[in-house]
Amino acid sequence: MTTDELIGQVGARYLRIKLDEADDSDDTARYLINRLSEGQTAAIAKAILADAVLSEKIEIKLPTRFIQGQKLPDLILTDERTTYYRNAQCRKAAILLATTGDDEAQSLSPL
Repeated sequence: MTTDELIGQVGARYLRIKLDEADDSDDTARYLINRLSEGQTAAIAKAILADAVLSEKIEIKLPTRFIQGQKLPDLILTDERTTYYRNAQCRKAAILLATTGDDEAQSLSPL
């Protein structure tokens, strides 16, 4: 197992725990991968996609320009900025997003 794969497994496990702890509200939880490498971010996405339970509960939207070449399905790639998904509708229990720099940090930081 590579370091990136280990990070992917830990990230997926963390999200599983958080979703198990969450109440059954109709709200969508939003999780942000902040400034991890392309490989680390892709590994987390791959671990989620490989898990039948998590892949049903978590929508993934990662920046195409950042994650290209990581052999991820087009369905999880987006050309929209991360802030677009801050309040976007989502039918799943959670959405996983990623940022790669400081340009959206203020808009995405918790209140």
